[in-house]
Amino acid sequence: RCADQSVAGRIPFDQAVFPCDFPDPMVLRADGAWFAYASATGWEDHQRAFPILRSTDLRHWRFGGDALAQAPSWSSGDLWGPSVLFWHGRYLLFYNARLRGGRLHCLAVATAPAPQGPFVTRRRLACGSGRRRGFIDPAPLVAPRHRLYLFFSVDSPRHSIAAMPMTASGLRVAGPVSTLLRVSPRWGPLRSETVEGPWPLHRRGFYYLFYSAGSWSLDYRMAYAVARSPLGPYRDSAPVPILAGSAQLTAPGGGSVLAG
Repeated sequence: RCADQSVAGRIPFDQAVFPCDFPDPMVLRADGAWFAYASATGWEDHQRAFPILRSTDLRHWRFGGDALAQAPSWSSGDLWGPSVLFWHGRYLLFYNARLRGGRLHCLAVATAPAPQGPFVTRRRLACGSGRRRGFIDPAPLVAPRHRLYLFFSVDSPRHSIAAMPMTASGLRVAGPVSTLLRVSPRWGPLRSETVEGPWPLHRRGFYYLFYSAGSWSLDYRMAYAVARSPLGPYRDSAPVPILAGSAQLTAPGGGSVLAG
């Protein structure tokens, strides 16, 4: 079974450290180990979501269960983009799912006492704001003075990346949605006018916003933008993109950042 597989020994760059589907990964350091979380996959048990891998060296990974034992009752699939944060003594899992009875995507949050879960869904956070509809790919940012923001992608009417402040608990939205980025002409022609998969990072007074653009299966690519404050304004880095497809790599995107 896929859940029982791993790879042992030296890992060349062009070989997988986990040989199964593991989309939209993010990695968290906790309890003396590394925990990786991914979007729901076809090899998981029915109704379970967000597979978790565990490693002590970032090279050898083992399946360690699922973050959610079942999808939330309000959803009907599309459980994507998990991001986990240790916050005020517990672990917060932000993710998106499709609202039952339609195609609208919504952000949600779950909590757990340990990084491997089990996580319990707490509430739906947001599905839209004004004309903006469909929120996916959440990623939290802890800014100075312990301020928490949630970055995410917007489905329509135009694809964009946005952010909103969260309450001190991390379980509720605390302010309006701010649009941060749209598709830039610097990207050139894209098979899909999409920007998504944000990953914010604060370092030495700057805010770095990594993100993906294009079609996830055809010409996906990654770049980052820089700002002096969490809500921007953001300017794209040079060059654009920083990661693109090649003969050995098709449509790279949905990346995250971790400190080793």
